[in-house]
Order: sequence, then C-alpha cells, then structure tokens
Amino acid sequence: MDPNRPAPDPATLRRFLESNSVVLKRVASNLDPSRAIGIVCSAASRNPYLQKCTPLSILRVLQDGATLGLEVAGPLQELHAVPYYNNDLKVYEAQSQPGYQGLVKLVLQTGNVARVTCEPVYKGDSFDYQLGDSPFLRHKPDLTMLGEERPDDEIVAFYAVAFFKDGTTQFEVMGRAAVEKIKARALEKKRGAKGPWETDYAEMGRKTVLRRLCKRLPKTSALARALDLQAAAEGGEHIPVEPMPVVVEGAHMVVDPAPAPAAAAPEAPVPPPVQTPSGEVAPSADYHYGPALSAAQVNTAKGHADRLKLHHDSSRRVIAAVSISDKASSRAFMDQLFSKDDAKIRAAFESHEAWGNPLQQTSSQDGMAVPPGDDPGWPEE
Repeated sequence: MDPNRPAPDPATLRRFLESNSVVLKRVASNLDPSRAIGIVCSAASRNPYLQKCTPLSILRVLQDGATLGLEVAGPLQELHAVPYYNNDLKVYEAQSQPGYQGLVKLVLQTGNVARVTCEPVYKGDSFDYQLGDSPFLRHKPDLTMLGEERPDDEIVAFYAVAFFKDGTTQFEVMGRAAVEKIKARALEKKRGAKGPWETDYAEMGRKTVLRRLCKRLPKTSALARALDLQAAAEGGEHIPVEPMPVVVEGAHMVVDPAPAPAAAAPEAPVPPPVQTPSGEVAPSADYHYGPALSAAQVNTAKGHADRLKLHHDSSRRVIAAVSISDKASSRAFMDQLFSKDDAKIRAAFESHEAWGNPLQQTSSQDGMAVPPGDDPGWPEE
C-alpha cells in the first residue's frame, strides 16, 4: 500500500495506522495508540472525505495529537483532522487543526492563566468595550432570547478574555467580517470536504479570536506549535514534523527524512560555491535549499516530478537551483507548475539549465559517484 494514496478500504487504513503505532508511542509514552487510532478511524467512517485522505497524512495528525497531548477527532474536539484537497498531487490530505477546547487546554497549561472565556456576540445583545489606559469589556446577552438557541447568522462579533492568576485580564475582540475572512481562507483548498467551519461555526469563531489573543499570552512549546498548526491549516500549508519510520506491508521506510540537529562542533571551513557556466551559483552537492522556495513549494515541485516520472536527480538539481534564484525566476517556475498543463510542467524542468548540468553526486551508502544516466531516486531519501 502506498501511504501517499488513499487507503482502498477502512480496514487497510486501520492496519496501516496500527502497524505504525510505535510512532505515536515515541512522542507520548503515556498515550494509548489503540484508542487514538480507534477514534480517528471511527471519525473517518462517518466522514467520507476523511476516509479519502492519505494514510500518511492521518498518521501525521495523530502524531501531532500525541505531541500536543490533545485527542484527535474525538468528542472533546481538542484536535480536528480536517480534509484538504491538494490540487497539485490530486489527493485529499488530513491536516491538524486545534479545536477551541484544545487551545483552552494548552493555554491553561502555561500556568499563568487561571481561566479563559470566549463568547459570540449576537444581534440584540448589549456589548461595549474600550482600549487604552482604562480598558474594559462588557457583554450582556439579550434576555428576551434566554434559553433559546441562537442561529449562527445572528452572530456579529466574538471576544476572548484571559483571567490571570494575579487578578489582571487580557482580552481580544473580532468582528464578524474579520472572522469570515479567515473562514474563507481556510476553506479555499478543501474542495467540498465538510469541516468544523460548516458544522461548528460558533466554536470556530471562539477559537479564532482566542488564537489572536494567544499571541499576547505566555506560551509553552506545545501552545506555540498548536498556533503554528492552526495558521498553516488556514493557509493550506503543512508544518513539517520529525521524520517518521513508517511500516508499509511489513517493510520499514523513512518518509520525509530530514537531518537531525547536529551536536555542537567546531565550525568547518565553508567550501566555495560552485559556479555554472553562466556565472550563477549552483546548488551544492548536498543540496541545501535556498530561500526563494518554501518547503511547501519544494514538496509541490517534487510531487509533479514524481507524477510525470521525471529523472529524480535532474529534477532535484532544478528545484535546488530555483531555490537560490531571484524571486522573479522562482515565481515564474512555480507559475508553470500551477498551470495544470503537463507539457508546461515538464518543460519547466527539462528546459532549465540545471537539468543537464549535473554536479558530482555521491551515494550515501558507498561514497561512489552516481552515473548521470542512472536514476538514484531523490538524493536526500
């Protein structure tokens, strides 16, 4: 089974997740992987779009939940597994999106906040607030609607208040229009898949204003990570995690490997950059990416190269060269990749000067040079 393609049936998805439960235990020793997997598989059985998501993306959401100490796709709604459509790879991928209750839990774990309240303001409510040297916030709900379920379309604003243990407070207010902009950005890449914005608008509004308040609150590493995940989900991007040794039908493989942080050591001399015939700086043999491409753009380019079965080593050189080019060149390259025209995408790679200008590559296994005509796969993998 390819973990980057949808599982053919629920049993296969469960089998893949269970075979990789060690990944979850590695980041949270007190986690019960069987329970966590059971909850997310139950959620997938109720949500056909989540069932269509790649098993690897679902495993990553579970890993995020284990890292943050939040329950994934469960009744507590601490961490959502939201299906997003990857238009480049033509697959659905689950992304971690912290829920309102999850953010509140992480805020309280900072140790400085005693209580958090986040509420919607409806038409007819009495609401007033003031900033400056004497800030205050007052909200009195419309008593004529007491006990009635208020419809979401009557919400005009949201606010969040953090009550610190020393008696002070901090608050944030957002109008409906500001919340709607964030909702539109979050839904842009979902392509039909229903998520919490459609099913739990009030909760998502509470979470949105709380996330903005959190920017001014003390943070733990877990809260900072959760805020990054939320921002990435809104932008349709993925926040990378540590490499996972994934089991696929009994065989181990490493997905998205990244070099672990090296121990401090004396600095070695930096070799001079390699010059191309045109005088431009070429990517070094170990293929460090430059700032002109984001990690998401690099993954998109590699996904197209895989889909079109382009030579990996040559494609990798092109991506690395584009990543150190100027912004105009990198933007033109990505525009071709987003054209949805396979001929243009292929030309973007094969017409680039780095395609036929191989640098000396060495195999990580035996140190021998790789013949330019062979396809060793992605060098970093």
